[in-house]
Amino acid sequence: MKKLTFLLFGMLFLFHSQAQNLSLEVKVGGIQEIKGTLMMALFNDEVSFKNKQPAVAKKEVLITDSIQTTVFKNLKAGTYALAIFHDSNGDGSLNKRQMGIPTEGIAFSGGGKQKMRPPRFKEAAFTIKKDTVCELRMHYIPPKKDQNKP
Repeated sequence: MKKLTFLLFGMLFLFHSQAQNLSLEVKVGGIQEIKGTLMMALFNDEVSFKNKQPAVAKKEVLITDSIQTTVFKNLKAGTYALAIFHDSNGDGSLNKRQMGIPTEGIAFSGGGKQKMRPPRFKEAAFTIKKDTVCELRMHYIPPKKDQNKP
């Protein structure tokens, strides 16, 4: 009986530890300039996503191609949202025009239609139950043309 109990606890521990050691492979396409870095942040709740901190995990990926791949490891099963920006000038922050419009590329998990605001957590959220692949495409907002110029 002791052997059976030990075996059952061992199996439960193995399943639990595997469920808490998941990976998220992130593939980012549509990168316009092969320079700078992708700044990635992974969040697991509305408050941290909205405030941009604290992130569950962060990555800084040197851009070497128009498609970049990286892996977040040792994640627990749960609901997450991913926010990415292309730090093309290497200053470590998302540069913006007037009214907060980004001058550098951005991407969020969740797909869907791009709006004139960052998505809410529930719009960007996805669930990790097993090792997962997330494919995103960078979005660059072109500057408006000056109507006074020919």
